[in-house]
Amino acid sequence: MLNRDGALYLCNLGTIPLFAHPSALMLVVIVGSSYQSGGMEMVLAAIIVTIVSIILHELGHGMTAMALGASDVTITLEALGGVCRSNRDSLPARELPILIAGPAVSYALWGGGWLLWTWASTTHQSWLTNANGDPSILALLVYLTWRINMILAIFNSLPIYPLDGGQVLFNFIRLFPRSWNPARLITLCVSFFVAIGALLVLYNLNGQVGIYTLVMAGYLLFNAYRALH
Repeated sequence: MLNRDGALYLCNLGTIPLFAHPSALMLVVIVGSSYQSGGMEMVLAAIIVTIVSIILHELGHGMTAMALGASDVTITLEALGGVCRSNRDSLPARELPILIAGPAVSYALWGGGWLLWTWASTTHQSWLTNANGDPSILALLVYLTWRINMILAIFNSLPIYPLDGGQVLFNFIRLFPRSWNPARLITLCVSFFVAIGALLVLYNLNGQVGIYTLVMAGYLLFNAYRALH
């Protein structure tokens, strides 16, 4: 079964339908290529952790939206991660907790995964290796849980529209009377400055910026301009 965006129905997460858009294959390829140096087990573990983490992130949005009266909540996996849609009003006082809930899940997974990794590394090191002395599947899953969710948490917190951080900024400004136009202008300007700043930081750290990163930044800024100008 396909939804209106051409995404394939996978299953229900409780009462929330989960879909996968064909573009989600790009996400799988990008994650796999990023961890290919660690071997096939690392690649598979990274893909599993990434997909599960994105689903949990979007569930944070969806369950909070349902608790605040939203209906027809759906989650769709796609190239940039995931998107949670629902029928609800757009009052900023209700939008803010919905938007914050997703990154909050990612931060919790980051912190929990890091604590578990630290605890296992100091008191149960045997859990982290197999009989051959290589990293165990458990070690890979725990390590990647905090590592990948660190990236997801920080990335989604950036005030670049339409990332969660950008939408939080937009709706926070909208809390004030007659702030619709200023909210759009301020959020658009901040999105451009933060995106450029993030690219400069990555360049200074790595000496280069990958093609995918440039394409993603351009795609985000294009959508910010289209939605806010």
